[in-house]
Amino acid sequence: MSILNHDLLILQQFRSDSSPRFDILDAQGQGVGVVSGTESGVRRIFLGAREFDVLDTDGSLLTHVSDVRDLWRDTYKVMRGDGSVLATIVRKMGFFSRKFSITLTSGEELTVKGDVIDREFTVVNENSGETVAQVSRERTGVIEAFFGRNHDRYALHYPDSTSPDLRLAILGSMIALDLMRAKDARKNTQSAANNTREALGSPAHRSTFSKRAAAIR
Repeated sequence: MSILNHDLLILQQFRSDSSPRFDILDAQGQGVGVVSGTESGVRRIFLGAREFDVLDTDGSLLTHVSDVRDLWRDTYKVMRGDGSVLATIVRKMGFFSRKFSITLTSGEELTVKGDVIDREFTVVNENSGETVAQVSRERTGVIEAFFGRNHDRYALHYPDSTSPDLRLAILGSMIALDLMRAKDARKNTQSAANNTREALGSPAHRSTFSKRAAAIR
């Protein structure tokens, strides 16, 4: 049975620099699909993961999610397995904002209501006003953390009435959200590194270092 026929999916991300991956599980915890990065390790090291394939239960390509290089807006494309564009995801303006809009090529607009950062939210069809998905996060347990099983799990629930295209677009938006989080983490790391270099190179720091060196001599 295809991923799109399941009303409840569990997305489990395993954090690994060498092979970023999500397992997609059904309500019984059985694997029904996988999300994996398609870029080389060297490219990911310098730019971060930007391209992901979603493989269906039978291993066929269901969709591809791409982080589009846009100087003005953080933009992602969700494409069907045949290469046609299904939806565009755009992060709304704001410092480290994780609010985003989902626009399907059919003209349907989806909005997110709730806590996006902690993955506790609903997805609403702006055209009909209907809730088309609910997302809730499952925390990594103490035992898993103790043994180094570092992963995020969250449940994606679709009402029966949610169409296959909407299900696919929402699944793609969950991957885009994780890409946003990864980008923000890299920016924070880079900012902290720059601040450290600036502090070490400041006149006050050099003066303190010189005084300590003179005292040792």
